Amino acid sequence: MNFSKGQNFLEFSDWFTTDDNCKKYLADIKRKDGFQCVKYAHKKSQIRKYSSRTCNIYSH
Repeated sequence: MNFSKGQNFLEFSDWFTTDDNCKKYLADIKRKDGFQCVKYAHKKSQIRKYSSRTCNIYSH
């Protein structure tokens, strides 16, 4: 999804028909350069609830 500043509410609501669509979009923006664990500094992860990511090492 690509948004510009000229979006109106109807266009915005067409993109985000559910809360999950919005949460996934925000998670994708946050991780646009990929996931990197803050504690262990590696890139392996698993997707959790609401498209968040968890470090494979730290989650065990």
